Amino acid sequence: MLMFPLSEDKGYLYMEIAQEIRNDVRVTMALIQPNGQRRNLTHYLIPDFSKISLDNGLIGICTKNYTTLKCTQFGPDDEEINWFSTSLIAEPYTLHSMYNLPRGEGFLIFTPFDIDDKHVTPSSKKLVKIGLDGKAKQYVNTDMGCERQPESYEKIFKNGQGNYCVSFECIQKVEFEDRSVTKFQSKCFGPNDFTDI
Repeated sequence: MLMFPLSEDKGYLYMEIAQEIRNDVRVTMALIQPNGQRRNLTHYLIPDFSKISLDNGLIGICTKNYTTLKCTQFGPDDEEINWFSTSLIAEPYTLHSMYNLPRGEGFLIFTPFDIDDKHVTPSSKKLVKIGLDGKAKQYVNTDMGCERQPESYEKIFKNGQGNYCVSFECIQKVEFEDRSVTKFQSKCFGPNDFTDI
């Protein structure tokens, strides 16, 4: 069970997680309203866990089914919740960070998918804007210069100047030594840094 606070007057997002047969995970999402009433929103069955974004007053969810990303985005008061598949191929065994853009604009995802030649490139992740039709619209090469490990911490956020930033945990080898160190790296990008697809 996971609980995420929404804005003051919206209550909490409640995620109930249950292991199913064949190692799939059943996730039920509900809105716990300020008066304590529960309203079920959606449920899904996936072999892998999902990423969630509560940015811009919306609930965004992307689940991964092997190499396909299935996503949705809705407001706490929306009655209809529509799921769509993205045009990106998900990197196997890797979770993706996401960030809700304002309503109707889609979301950002931090992915190793290579937009140009359709190959996964783990060392060069991209910040990609996905529309609500599931299609990639814009991207920026992040060129973080640091090796990211699977399952490591990563986050997308908007800074005070209105730029979108990525921050993640990575491993850097110590020169002339047989050891590595863990560090956090962040980089921000303005609207003009993104390329149309």
